[in-house]
Amino acid sequence: MNETTFKVLMHDGRYVDENLLPQGIFYVKSPQKLYSKDDTIKLIEDCRRFVRDFNGNIWSDSHVRNLRQCELITVTLLIK
Repeated sequence: MNETTFKVLMHDGRYVDENLLPQGIFYVKSPQKLYSKDDTIKLIEDCRRFVRDFNGNIWSDSHVRNLRQCELITVTLLIK
């Protein structure tokens, strides 16, 4: 059996809909993205700010504020 560790974005013990973060914190049934085990909320924010500048997109204050209310939780993927 092969184990791999990732992180997922959660709030209040539930998976977060990352696409709706500018509007608020909404929940989904399963994680939308697996993050590296070394990622942090600050790193996600910094990376997205860089992409925003590169593409000319603007992150709203509510997007950042809602992201900061979330946490990255470590999960383990088991491959049989």
